[in-house]
Amino acid sequence: MKSKIYVLLAIVLVASLVLTFGCAPKEAAPAAPAAPIKIGCIQDITGLVTTGGSDIKTAAKVSIEQLGPVEGHAWEDIWRDSAWKTSLGVSHAEELCTSEKVDLLLSPISSAVRLGISGVAKKYGVIMFDTVAGSDSLYMENGHKYFFELGICCKAEAYSQANLCATLFPDAKTIVTIAPDYVWGRDEVKYFKEWLKVLCPEKTVIKEYWPELQTPDYSSYITSIMADKPDILETILYAADNIGFFKQFAAQDPWDKMYINAFFEGSSRKPNAALFPPGVVGGYARCPILSIDTPVAKKFVMDFHNSPLSNGAYPAHVETYTYDALWIYRQAVEEANGSLDDEILVPIIQGGTFDTLRGKAGFIPYCNVLKCPTYNGLWGWRTDYENGVLDPLHALDLSEVYPTKAEVEAARAAK
Repeated sequence: MKSKIYVLLAIVLVASLVLTFGCAPKEAAPAAPAAPIKIGCIQDITGLVTTGGSDIKTAAKVSIEQLGPVEGHAWEDIWRDSAWKTSLGVSHAEELCTSEKVDLLLSPISSAVRLGISGVAKKYGVIMFDTVAGSDSLYMENGHKYFFELGICCKAEAYSQANLCATLFPDAKTIVTIAPDYVWGRDEVKYFKEWLKVLCPEKTVIKEYWPELQTPDYSSYITSIMADKPDILETILYAADNIGFFKQFAAQDPWDKMYINAFFEGSSRKPNAALFPPGVVGGYARCPILSIDTPVAKKFVMDFHNSPLSNGAYPAHVETYTYDALWIYRQAVEEANGSLDDEILVPIIQGGTFDTLRGKAGFIPYCNVLKCPTYNGLWGWRTDYENGVLDPLHALDLSEVYPTKAEVEAARAAK
């Protein structure tokens, strides 16, 4: 009898052990970390103009540092140098989209390289942000649902230039232009003349000069400009050309001989502002972030300046656009509850309103252009930044500049 009891007790004990340990739910394994957001960064680091490409690289790394992970996704930036060569940029884009499986692409400086990369983004359905702004053909005839323009360029800048001529120099009649013999320069002058007819038809362009990019000696152009004696000199020059021209032109002490407008952009902002008499030269800008006195803009400026990655530099428009691109993407991923699926994110980006360094803004859905102002004012100096600013700063609404849906559709149909 006792043996039976012992057997029963053993059975009960074994059953208890099985229930306690064998059938208890296992502790859940730690969740795998979310996949990183892979950014394909194709940039003109070397080649014709190197300053802007290096600035964008710094901006992307500082932006990643400041924005931090989103919905568990860290950022992973993968860099390729397109060196101002379209074929190289396209090759890199193919590799990044197929081998690296990037989630988004950031654009290089060159409009031509950007156009080639945009075609690859369309082919593989990868979101691409234009963080420079350039030829309008990028979002007009060559635009597609994956390409997002952070700032309308040629038409907006031309509008800003014509607005300066109309408001700052109402008594002027004759204008001479100087712009690089390149798609950006040609488009700017074309649209500038169109806007003159709308905003100040009494003014006329009497001469156009077309130096090559990276012209080292402007003496022949300067001699001709001084002989032309225009009321307004409209300069449409970028980076080293902007700096080099005015360094040579200043020897003529031209400030009281004609009105002058100059492109206010990052690389020439400090040297040219130190050269110009304050409050004399008109300036037009895509995003003069040092002149924007909102709390979020000032925080970005100082965070960028104080980051060891920037070596004490201050951000300009390309850095601002780069931050805005990644900030907008971050907000879209949050809205999508962490999804990195382009087919989910594209309609969110097209239809959303986002925080940007330029204020709340959304994209025009039929062309994916961000609705934000362009800026102009007078070149000045800001002592706390030891840098050039536009003061006073005017933010210009671009409602009459944006293309209509019919214009976009017609351009794409005619391609």
